[in-house]
Amino acid sequence: MGFQGMFRLPKNRKFGFTPRYYDAAREDLEYRIARAKQDVKNEQNTDYVPLRGGELRRASRVLNSDRRTSNLRTLLILGILLLIAYWLFYS
Repeated sequence: MGFQGMFRLPKNRKFGFTPRYYDAAREDLEYRIARAKQDVKNEQNTDYVPLRGGELRRASRVLNSDRRTSNLRTLLILGILLLIAYWLFYS
């Protein structure tokens, strides 16, 4: 069995890091505090523009028409997929 020495593979290196201290609760608290600070900062950066008369109604109409179009498109795609499935199963 002289072939074993000829094809010897290097051994894997081991990683032996041990952390000094880890507090999961504190890390979670720091994460939540940083996220809350970011939310407050984002709220302060947004420009508040009050709506003028009729803009809210106009915006809601646009939203409703977009929603209707999206629903119609979804139903159309679902109908086409059902027709394809029916054709595949019963033909």
